Order: sequence, then structure tokens, then C-alpha cells
Amino acid sequence: NLMLKLSRTKAYTQAIDQNMAVINVVILALVLLIGFAYIVQVNRSTTKGYQIRDLETSIEKLGIENQRLEIEVAGNRSVAAVDERVKMLGMVPTDTPDYVSAGAPTVALNR
Repeated sequence: NLMLKLSRTKAYTQAIDQNMAVINVVILALVLLIGFAYIVQVNRSTTKGYQIRDLETSIEKLGIENQRLEIEVAGNRSVAAVDERVKMLGMVPTDTPDYVSAGAPTVALNR
């Protein structure tokens, strides 16, 4: 039984020795593949970082623009701004308003 184990071990060692070049090529290919995958992943992460930075810059610019527009809207809603636009349109104040009477309301039966 011991001789059988020794012969198997010797056979495995001889097979490894004979195929050492193939094993080295496979290991080299795996190392190159892992290195390439690492470079691709780092490149993707870097690209995403630049995209995130650009989007954050855009968000900041839009926030500033939004604040500017809110200030402009508040200014246009002021009484002074409304009075100025009324004068530009040529409207004048009236002393007593005239109301139009439309008469009694009419209704119809829905069938």
C-alpha cells in the first residue's frame, strides 16, 4: 500500500514537472487578467468620481440660480413693482367701480 502511494506521488510530480511550462503560462495569464480587471475597475471608479464632481457643481450652480429667481419673484410681487407695472400699462385708479348685473341665474333639468 505504501508503494502504491509513493508511485502515485511520483507520477503526480512527474506530471507537474512535464507540464510546468503550461502551468506557468496559465498562472501568467491569470495574473495578467486580474491586473487588467483591476485597471478597468480603477478607471471606472475615477470616471464616476469625475461625473459626481461635475453633477455636484451643476447642483450648486442651479441652487444659486434658484435663489436668484426666488429673489426676483419676491421683488416682482411687491406692491411697488405692481404699481409700476400698472402705470406702464396706462391704467388709472377709479373712484367708484361699476358692477354689471347678469340677472337671475337660469337652470336646466338634466335628463
